[in-house]
Amino acid sequence: MMNRSLILPTLLLFVVPNFVLRFTSADAQVPTSPRITLVRDDAEGQLQVMIDGKEAIVYCYGDGRDLAHYFPVRSPSGKSMTV
Repeated sequence: MMNRSLILPTLLLFVVPNFVLRFTSADAQVPTSPRITLVRDDAEGQLQVMIDGKEAIVYCYGDGRDLAHYFPVRSPSGKSMTV
């Protein structure tokens, strides 16, 4: 079982850069790099990863949850990839 204090740094180091690469394309004519914003809400136990103002993934954590998880996970077009 992973230590809870290691989950957020793991998310920031491995998951977020992977999403940045998936949301950008080498063929796309992008004038600037995508703007990534992290919105942390400890009261709700959520960390939202926003790319160019669109929600890409939400990390749900906190004492009220039995298991920390990601929901929803969205495709570059904004469609939910989770059921």
